[in-house]
Amino acid sequence: MLRVYDPAFPDVVRKTEEISRTWAIYDYRRIRFHIEGISSPSPNDALARVIWEMETRNRSTHKIKNFIMTYQVRFTKSLGQWRIKASAKTGPSENPPEKEEKF
Repeated sequence: MLRVYDPAFPDVVRKTEEISRTWAIYDYRRIRFHIEGISSPSPNDALARVIWEMETRNRSTHKIKNFIMTYQVRFTKSLGQWRIKASAKTGPSENPPEKEEKF
């Protein structure tokens, strides 16, 4: 999981732990993403809006949820690959997971 993040990503270890906890709660049955609004302020940086569409199944309740999450993402070319340098949620989720089961 760490390889998609730039080593300078704020709290990269905490972010990875959050993702691991979420994957333990949910079975991701479908994940799609769209990238739009790409701009490149420099040859080694890019900004884009990333829209994730997901269908999850809670592993304990077997409840299926569909939701969309939108982020503004800053990418940087690091170690020869494009990696996530920063991201911020910009749009509401549709049918997000229950509040006690945070991402």
